[in-house]
Amino acid sequence: MTRLILVRHALTEDNQNNRLSGHIDSKVSIEGKKQIDKITTFFKEIYIDNIYTTTSSRTKDTVYELSLIHI
Repeated sequence: MTRLILVRHALTEDNQNNRLSGHIDSKVSIEGKKQIDKITTFFKEIYIDNIYTTTSSRTKDTVYELSLIHI
């Protein structure tokens, strides 16, 4: 069975400061890095054969660690 799992990017510095960054490439915050660790741990036992992301650094940073163990 095919599953589609959507994950929002980790918390960014702009998110934490209640700023809308839109197309501006805001960096993942320290709290966001903790979220990335949790996401990676959560998906460790789930088989993932494809990861799709946008070109923004916040989305690539969010899935990078996950891609190391799955792809």
